[in-house]
Amino acid sequence: MVIRPETPADYSQIADITYEAFSAWKPRPFRAEPTLVDAMRSGQFYDPELSLVAEEEETHRVIGHALFSFLPSILLGQEKKGAYLAPLTVAPTHQRQGVGSALLAEGARIAREKGIAFILLCGHPDYYIRHGYQPQAFSLTGCTVTLEPGAQAPAFIERPVRQSDLPWLTRRWKELHLTDRLALYPGDLIGQWMSHSPLSRSSVFLTPETDDIAGYVRYIP
Repeated sequence: MVIRPETPADYSQIADITYEAFSAWKPRPFRAEPTLVDAMRSGQFYDPELSLVAEEEETHRVIGHALFSFLPSILLGQEKKGAYLAPLTVAPTHQRQGVGSALLAEGARIAREKGIAFILLCGHPDYYIRHGYQPQAFSLTGCTVTLEPGAQAPAFIERPVRQSDLPWLTRRWKELHLTDRLALYPGDLIGQWMSHSPLSRSSVFLTPETDDIAGYVRYIP
């Protein structure tokens, strides 16, 4: 088995094994993961040296794939380079044979050489913990808020986020999160501040008198 960076000639085989692996894992046909790989290749944080394939030496068949993407962040109050692993795929015919472990090890080695301080992922805790990953390493929190104005609440105008909002969004994000334990920077492109789901909304709120931005939110109505 050879672990190497992907090339465009591998894209079709990667899509095939990703579809097969996640279709078997899910109770019904699952098409999001192959689409996710294509979308992340066209993103700002894609690095072909961190998109790895496992290839059979004799047949040159792709039997595994791991995609690590850059993840600019604030870590313990300092700007750091992180990475996000999604997805890790092994062909169903080659699972439980060390293919995933080899991809994880090589990906971590390359990430260290590139100055990446940490790797995040969403996956099965019993599997990834064997490779040094810690579940909920930075805790797991959340909140529920209401957007219904109270009697004393100031009035704001809500509108979708726009390209012209980017300077305010990126500057304000860094001001607010510079001292956080962990904060993941959305990115410098407008598509990274927008919601691509029909179930959620990305908005800025403006003061009626001046049209100045007062806030930004991505939420489920």
